[in-house]
Amino acid sequence: MEVVLIAIVIHVYSAFLLTVTAWSSVINCPRDRSSTVRKLVQNVIVPVFASEGQTVPRTCSFHKERDPYWEQEDNKIQESANRWTCGFCGKTFIAEYYLDLHYDNRHQQYLRQVSDSVCLAEYCDIFRCDVYPGIVSVDFWDTVLCLEDDMTELRQTCQEVVSSCIPEGLPEETSYWMKERIFNASCSYLTCKSYWHTDEKLSGLRIFLQVFVNMAVFSMMILYYILAYQHFYCQIPSDENKQTWQLERITLSHRRNPERTRMYRPYVP
Repeated sequence: MEVVLIAIVIHVYSAFLLTVTAWSSVINCPRDRSSTVRKLVQNVIVPVFASEGQTVPRTCSFHKERDPYWEQEDNKIQESANRWTCGFCGKTFIAEYYLDLHYDNRHQQYLRQVSDSVCLAEYCDIFRCDVYPGIVSVDFWDTVLCLEDDMTELRQTCQEVVSSCIPEGLPEETSYWMKERIFNASCSYLTCKSYWHTDEKLSGLRIFLQVFVNMAVFSMMILYYILAYQHFYCQIPSDENKQTWQLERITLSHRRNPERTRMYRPYVP
């Protein structure tokens, strides 16, 4: 009997340790950076497979069931830009960020940890997690200190990841075309010249908005100083106070030069 109880205690304790270890591993996987990679996978890789009538195989690191957060992500309901609903309990939040916090605090039981789980944030280097959403922008030292050897290594890693995602048994032409399309959409940016490039339309729109806002602010500043100068230094008296204003000028002139003022004194019979 004692042996059976000891065995049960050991089994329960082992299961508890495995659960804690699994959750700890998931928590160490940044949700925000994983979300960036996930969006790129959905926008770049998944459409390539769909165009050929294929699905992402389980051997691919980007298969959704290998993502610890995939069940929570599938239960996100976006009703509008500022209305996000939890599919588990129905609570509503004004932003996805607060829904993620809700998942971390209330629904950790839906974090999936299997033997082949993959933290998508580990692929941020090849998917440029900081560049794609515009978190950082290029500066002089980024371009000067960039090493092509490092970029070559990243491209090789990217090619290996892409190759592991192509299903086996496809015609050679189809397999080659899928690799090239995914490579051009993701791995081709991994050079010192192109690493900081984003969508040209988005960049052009951003530049236009920046120029427009700067010009508007500059014009408003000029208009403000013109109005302020006219108000404080170029105030013209009204018709009602015009005579008083002229009299004050004559009085001030008389104080400065009485003789000259006497010369222009009007004749009174």
